[in-house]
Amino acid sequence: MPAFPEKSGVALLGFIFIFSFKAIAQDFSGNDVLKSYEQIGEFVIDKNINGEDSITFLNEVILEYVGIDPSLTFYSSVFQRYVSIDDVNFKGPGNFLFAVFLSEFNAGRLNFEQEAYFEESRFEGDFFLSGHFKGNARFASAEFHSDAMFSGETQFYQLADFQGARFLYDADFSLSVFKADVQFNYTRFGEVAYFDDARFEREASFLKIQLPDTLSFRNIRTNSIIDLTSVELDSAQLATHRKCYLDLRDAPIDKFKLRYDQFQVFWPEKIGASDYESLTNVYEGLLKNFKDRVYLTSYETLDKEYQAFKDLQNPNASPIKKMMNRVNFYWNNYGYNKERIWLWTLIFLLISTLVNWLAFPYLSKVVYPIEIIDTALYEGKPWRRKQFKTTGLLWNKVHGNVKYFSLAFFYTSLIFFGLKISTDRMNYRKPVGIILIYTEYLLGLICLGYLANFIISSGLIGQ
Repeated sequence: MPAFPEKSGVALLGFIFIFSFKAIAQDFSGNDVLKSYEQIGEFVIDKNINGEDSITFLNEVILEYVGIDPSLTFYSSVFQRYVSIDDVNFKGPGNFLFAVFLSEFNAGRLNFEQEAYFEESRFEGDFFLSGHFKGNARFASAEFHSDAMFSGETQFYQLADFQGARFLYDADFSLSVFKADVQFNYTRFGEVAYFDDARFEREASFLKIQLPDTLSFRNIRTNSIIDLTSVELDSAQLATHRKCYLDLRDAPIDKFKLRYDQFQVFWPEKIGASDYESLTNVYEGLLKNFKDRVYLTSYETLDKEYQAFKDLQNPNASPIKKMMNRVNFYWNNYGYNKERIWLWTLIFLLISTLVNWLAFPYLSKVVYPIEIIDTALYEGKPWRRKQFKTTGLLWNKVHGNVKYFSLAFFYTSLIFFGLKISTDRMNYRKPVGIILIYTEYLLGLICLGYLANFIISSGLIGQ
């Protein structure tokens, strides 16, 4: 009894398979095409989501050193296992529209004599391609769910269309040769997009691409402008304020058109002398690019980054030079925030006033007396001379001298903003006090110089 349903099921499955086999034979133009599929590997015939016939290859598909007949198509095919197409010549159009590759796809030394269609295809595994596309190569809207490798001197003789394609991980076009137009419009890149050593002989369009974490055009050659002004960051990059690292080492930077609000110059993890030199060339090339195109905001952003890079990342920079770089950053942001001098002047003046207030009797009576301060302190107030008999710091008597803070501020201002110090009143037998007075005097001269420069350069005078 149990054997009867089992045999019936097998017969029924056989009937369905034979029926489907005959149906697909008509759709694929006869038994010759089916025999070609049989030579490729074991397959079943099914329907895709549109109700059209679809071939699912169950085992590995390995094609080597063969020519594919023009009547053979892989439209809407499903490849469940590893696919290897090595040194294969497609005599007609390579039709992979709506194809699904569930495992690794390796196509080495591939030759398409006519168009190659991969629109709406899905690559769930790694994709390795090295070949020659003599007709149009259309990967529009294709999805790559793992690494997509077009490296190894893949050559596109006609249009290379990647519009709307999605690369969820790395996309490698290193050493690729685009002899005609290439379109990456609205393409979404994942982690890294490599175009190192690629050659663009015609127009390369990157309109509205979604930027990867790293975009590398190292040592490329191009005959046209690569316009990256309309690119976009993804939501994760925007949320974390991350930019796209752009590698332009040894690239013709004058051929790029971009704004720097979404990019950052790529640095290797460890910067040696040769890396430092090549990155310096990138910064200076981009600065010239932005200056020539009058991209002033981009120029300012990049220049500040470059000023920090020059000393802090220079393997031969001395500690003093690195320290001065930090000073320049905090002082006026490498010259781009000159108005900070007002804040620094106030800070230095208040700090000097506080120090002078704590040592006011010692400074005003012993180290550097100033007549107008002496008059304000003692004229008509003889009891104060008894209070100021000490010549040391009044750390333990600050609370009793708060009322003299205004005099200390006035005393400090005369030193800080005085263009000349009366050396004849200096008591050079008190070296600590002398060093303090001259330090405040020099700080004042520096601040006055920067204040004058700010006022003149900003046009506050003469408008």
